[in-house]
Formats: sequence, structure tokens, C-alpha cells
Amino acid sequence: MILRIKKHLLYQNNIERCDIIAKGKVEITDNIKLIGASSFSGCDSLATVIIGKGVGVIEKNAFEGCTGLDKVVYKGSQKSWNEIVIQSGNDILKRVDIIFEE
Repeated sequence: MILRIKKHLLYQNNIERCDIIAKGKVEITDNIKLIGASSFSGCDSLATVIIGKGVGVIEKNAFEGCTGLDKVVYKGSQKSWNEIVIQSGNDILKRVDIIFEE
């Protein structure tokens, strides 16, 4: 199952959203510019995130507690990934495999 987020992300963790994501993937489409604070915080069953190349900021604790996350697919290049502002509380993004599509 892939949950596609096309318009916006919630800023607060939403336990119902975590239940929908269970053992699945989340795709953040290219038109999303910002992943808001605590958007996926505590979604420990989230395994894969596909991040569109439009994202320029990942706010504080967006992926905090996502202990099941083991892969990020970034639709841009490694150079573009390195230019994304990744705020504190997203240490998991330093420990997972990142696949660059460009």
C-alpha cells in the first residue's frame, strides 16, 4: 500500500494516519515544499518514504520515532538532497538507506 500525499502534510502526529500507513509506504509528491513538524512522529510502522524533489525543508521531529523506517527514496539527486534543510529530531534520516533517482 502506498499513501500518496499530494497537497499538504499535517503538523501534528495523527495516530489514525499512522494506522493507515501501517507497514506501507508514503509518497510525498513533487509539489510538496515542506514536511511539517511532527508529521510522521511516532509512526513506527512506516518502512519506506518516497520524497519528491520539491521538498526543501523537513521540519523538527517530522520522522521522530519512526523506528521501522529503513529506506528513503528521493526523486532528486544527492546534491539536491544535501541542500534540503533538515531540522533537529530527524536523526533517522542519517541512518537509513537513501536511494537517489537522479
